[in-house]
Amino acid sequence: MKAIFEGEGLPTEPEKDEGPATTVSVLGLELDSVKLEICLSADKLSHLKSSLASWQSKKVCDPLSLIGLLSHAAKAVGLDGHSCGN
Repeated sequence: MKAIFEGEGLPTEPEKDEGPATTVSVLGLELDSVKLEICLSADKLSHLKSSLASWQSKKVCDPLSLIGLLSHAAKAVGLDGHSCGN
């Protein structure tokens, strides 16, 4: 695949290369094709928790930013309200 990209003049970034694997990380969500789960990545979950903590303690927190984080996190929570162990 790398040779094809290089042949076409398309840049690649080695730190973003993954595979072959049953889990892949896309936009901060981890997709598991074996368990058929979508999870928040550890860094996204940590950032969300710290944002919620600062919101609770009344520290400065942009409400729109928090809404965006929660909206993104909601994609990893099933209709039954359960996430995949995070």
